[in-house]
Amino acid sequence: MKSYAIKAGYMFSVIVVSSLWLPMDAFAQTRSAYDAGMRTAKKRGYDNPKCYAEVYSTYAEFTPGKGWGVKDKRRINAWDNELRTKCGIAR
Repeated sequence: MKSYAIKAGYMFSVIVVSSLWLPMDAFAQTRSAYDAGMRTAKKRGYDNPKCYAEVYSTYAEFTPGKGWGVKDKRRINAWDNELRTKCGIAR
């Protein structure tokens, strides 16, 4: 009888610990692309972080495990062009 209680307690702890790891990707996605762009613009010291964040949120995609980013070559080129023309930012 004790061994069943120990196994049940062990299984419960495994379930609890594994359930803590699962939502980490979901937490990263709760931050919007705009928020990620704003953080990046402030970290890089751009003069117009709101403009950068708006343009970034238009082109960014969420990838589980990596977060927000602009990944496709055509999207990167369009993003760079819009940053230059709209915001006056050259990356």
